[in-house]
Amino acid sequence: MAIGRVNTGSSGSKIKGQGEYIGTYIDDINKGDLVTTRRYFGFDDMYKLPNPVVTMTASTYSVGINSDASIIVYGTMGTSNLQPHKRIGDELVKLPVISGVSSQTVNAIKFSIDDKYMFVGYSSSPFLKIFEVNGDTFKEINSFDAVTSSVLAIEFSGDGSQVFIGTTSAPYLQVYNIIGSEFRKGDPVANTPTTQVRDLSLSGDGKTLIVGLSSSPFLFAYDRIDGVLTRVTNIDAMTSGSGQMGWGVATYPDGSIFVVVHRFSPYLEMYKRDGNSFKKLPKPPLTINGAGNACSLTSDGQYLAVSSEGSPYMYMFKVEGESLTRLSNPAIIPMGEGKGISFARNAPYLVYGHDSSPYMTVFKSDILGEYIHKYSGFGDLSKGNFVNFGVAKSPGAANSTNKKITTIPIK
Repeated sequence: MAIGRVNTGSSGSKIKGQGEYIGTYIDDINKGDLVTTRRYFGFDDMYKLPNPVVTMTASTYSVGINSDASIIVYGTMGTSNLQPHKRIGDELVKLPVISGVSSQTVNAIKFSIDDKYMFVGYSSSPFLKIFEVNGDTFKEINSFDAVTSSVLAIEFSGDGSQVFIGTTSAPYLQVYNIIGSEFRKGDPVANTPTTQVRDLSLSGDGKTLIVGLSSSPFLFAYDRIDGVLTRVTNIDAMTSGSGQMGWGVATYPDGSIFVVVHRFSPYLEMYKRDGNSFKKLPKPPLTINGAGNACSLTSDGQYLAVSSEGSPYMYMFKVEGESLTRLSNPAIIPMGEGKGISFARNAPYLVYGHDSSPYMTVFKSDILGEYIHKYSGFGDLSKGNFVNFGVAKSPGAANSTNKKITTIPIK
């Protein structure tokens, strides 16, 4: 679809599923411009949801959450290592343990963009399992190209066409192409990492993939064009030290900046894109008090959550360009080392796994609103906080309110 404008005269036929939306323009927009609406969140203040009546009984190593936070899954160790929960309003209900799981540690859980599938990474064979998700039921899929070593990281492309798998053995980074309900390994990645992949983060526009590694050089970056990865070789070195590694990574929606948390002071560092390089930014004034285990950005790129080995174990930041502002933690916060942490893609929820009872905690915040952006290309439709595609019905400057658009179903 070309970027442009369309005729919005009243004589045209109506598209099935067409609707209307009234909101605020983020950009200067003309009548007939193609637009998208995106949802924004307010995690400056958030509160803890009540614990489930039936709680977890083991430390949580990884967490998975679907786009609207209606299904939350926790990964642990042992025979009952995949623990699904259903959110009904502010109530969390523990669902039956998913059948077909392996008695191994769950390292990674990721829902597909359309929430139809859940990928689970394990420490031991079969290393990767795929489940078809229908409401609150999970059906294992057995027909896909196998992985041959421990899976530590999983990341989906925003357009739903690919999934990236990080493993502990060569080739370390693998790409699966998604064709309908089939998952097939793509061509080997050129300039693949040479050590185990700890975490993966693809920018919201789908153009930049950041890879956290267990040993030197600790970070890889790739440009993604038409589904093909090309390595960006110039990245400033991370702060070095014993036990150093790129433990968790999170990329801004436009790929301009990424965050890495790791296991040596200062524990959190930021990098900014500069042409064909990534340059390390000055250390934020207030970061975290111990080794970073995981991090997550909201889909609108406005908030960063970090889990850590250092008290208070969970840290929240407001993102303002190249700066991070440390926010106060919620009044009630669980103790014990933080493990997996993840925001819902399109709902105001944060899920946090930790190694002390109740082992899982969910926080809720506010939706600030859905705002109207001028359409700039296909990448807009893959942004994590995308809601609608449409056509502007009247002109207006940025920050104009009560602006009406015609929404057009495309997904």
